[in-house]
Amino acid sequence: MITSNYYRDDNGNIMQQEHLYGLSTDTKPTKGVPNGSIFDVVDKGMRYLFDAENEEWFLFAKTHDLDTTDATASASDILSGKTAYISEEKVTGEIETKTASDITISDNTVTIPKGYYSSQKTKTVGTAQAAQTITPTTSDQTIAAGKYLTGAQTIKGDANLIAENIKSGVTIFGVEGTYTGEDTEG
Repeated sequence: MITSNYYRDDNGNIMQQEHLYGLSTDTKPTKGVPNGSIFDVVDKGMRYLFDAENEEWFLFAKTHDLDTTDATASASDILSGKTAYISEEKVTGEIETKTASDITISDNTVTIPKGYYSSQKTKTVGTAQAAQTITPTTSDQTIAAGKYLTGAQTIKGDANLIAENIKSGVTIFGVEGTYTGEDTEG
């Protein structure tokens, strides 16, 4: 890229100065460049001034002492509100700071939003239900919602829960009885 500037020298003559930009010193032209033109090597932070009489460039200034062109960070890698310089540009971070309250639980899904957590975060997902054995009774037994199981839940069975042992027309735990009684006459 080239930009041209015009100015008056000490004698009142209108002079042209070109400001050239390149990625390496190898791309600096030497023919037809006005005296005093500037060449910036963008990725190295070096500024050269042109001496038209000798047709050569000389190092005029360093625009920075640290080469940041190999930086791999971007705004999305830096904390929100913090700044850094990447390839000679000031970048403001975008990573939001999060807390445990940002973590959500819905059914069996824990959602941890993208962001920075300053320390370990703990979120309770329910109440623990240790191993237990449930013996059928005459009323329903319920494991409350919101519990997570930390051991086996055993529902007792009974080998005598068969149709022949249940009165006909009666169903117990899904087993329909067929027992009609013993014939005691005779």
